[in-house]
Amino acid sequence: MAIEYDEIRKATKNFKSEVLGRGGSGSVIYKGWIDERKLTAVKPASGIAVAIKKMNIQGYQPHQEQWVDEINHLRQLRHPNLVKLIGYGCNTDERIVVYEFMPKGSLYNHLFTSGHEALPWATRTKVAIGAATALAFLHALEIPVIHGTLRSSDILFDGDFNTKLSDFGIPKIRPNANGCYDMAVFGNTLMYAAPEYIMTGCPSTRSDVYGFGVVLLELMSGRPVMDRTRPAEECQLVKWARPYLRDERRVGEMMDSRLMGEYTLKEACKLANIALHCVSEAPRLRPTMSEVVAQLEQL
Repeated sequence: MAIEYDEIRKATKNFKSEVLGRGGSGSVIYKGWIDERKLTAVKPASGIAVAIKKMNIQGYQPHQEQWVDEINHLRQLRHPNLVKLIGYGCNTDERIVVYEFMPKGSLYNHLFTSGHEALPWATRTKVAIGAATALAFLHALEIPVIHGTLRSSDILFDGDFNTKLSDFGIPKIRPNANGCYDMAVFGNTLMYAAPEYIMTGCPSTRSDVYGFGVVLLELMSGRPVMDRTRPAEECQLVKWARPYLRDERRVGEMMDSRLMGEYTLKEACKLANIALHCVSEAPRLRPTMSEVVAQLEQL
């Protein structure tokens, strides 16, 4: 549903309210408050909290009607593991998407920012299953919805730590005539992107599987996708992890030390095998997300 741009501006205090995150394409996500029925700005705590994603499109004019159609299509999607899209707004140089607010923040924050306790093993496996289930649902639609830029910051938690996938299928900023994207705008998101996606700019369900595999490695190891504080050979998570994933005797060496042995080696090896196949360089060797869900649920 369309929300007046002026109301979005008021809800974010002229885009000076709390920043919840930043997207790979230069987008910024603000916290705001709106009246759920009227979709108008209200004072904090007097309506519902929302996450407002602002995408700057200055210098590039996407077809507004098509963009609105896609957003309205995505608003119809309902699943327990998807963040609810509430509405959209736009002006000449910006596109806005309004989501429900997730009070527990993102997986990225819980894994990699200070002030958060280490996620226990049971929570990590629950998060993996929830994110995989959301992707499997999107991929199984009559017209599959491809996430395209899956990252640990796109996996959010509600007040009960239930997993919710965000930013799914949102029209990206710079598609070309073939429906592909200028990968230069995605910044650090590239570290989650499959090799063929980086080369062509064309996402697919199989490139989503690769992105999920990278997130699974973050959950297992407690390491971010890129860590420039480590030695050169350990900076890139996928490259560093592959030798451990291929050898069951070494899987324990790559696991997050903060887990303090909460898992069994058998469980870790099963996850390692799933992750190894998800981050296969050849798309045809990757499982589907429905196959990933089936394997994860065996845990």
